Amino acid sequence: MRSNGGHPSLAAKLEMLSNSKQIALTSYRLSSSALLVSGLAFFGGVYTHPSLNITTGEGFLVQLTILLIFYVGPTFFFRSVLVQVKRVAWREVHLRQETYYRAILSGKLHGASLRDAHDYLRYFNDISATIEKIPNWPHLARVSRVFGISISPAVISLVINVGSAVRRLYPSLR
Repeated sequence: MRSNGGHPSLAAKLEMLSNSKQIALTSYRLSSSALLVSGLAFFGGVYTHPSLNITTGEGFLVQLTILLIFYVGPTFFFRSVLVQVKRVAWREVHLRQETYYRAILSGKLHGASLRDAHDYLRYFNDISATIEKIPNWPHLARVSRVFGISISPAVISLVINVGSAVRRLYPSLR
């Protein structure tokens, strides 16, 4: 899988991108599972102590710590690797695409070779688009939703407590 000069080939770089995506998916699954399981414990704490107190704060901190340890930490590492591999792969695809483009412009290609060059240009354009679609922060939206679900007991409890306090301060709102 090595091209000339001992550098990884384009296929090897694309495989590295694919592996990075798999690692990021594993990190997402692990963080989501941990957040949901600890969210159940957090719900128990909020249910037992419905007022805003140290239990709610501790539960929120546990959820935030789990998010940082299982998602943000690994993702910072994967993100740097992912951005670097994307940049190198995109540059290599661009250079190959430019080579075919110059060959077409030279006017030396005819018939099947010209058609093949056009097909390669489209192919490399598709690869470039695929590389650009790979997010630098994989699964961020999903993890954010899971985090929101896991802290929802505290948020709901806080809203209810604020509503009760407002009703006590302003009895005419009843």
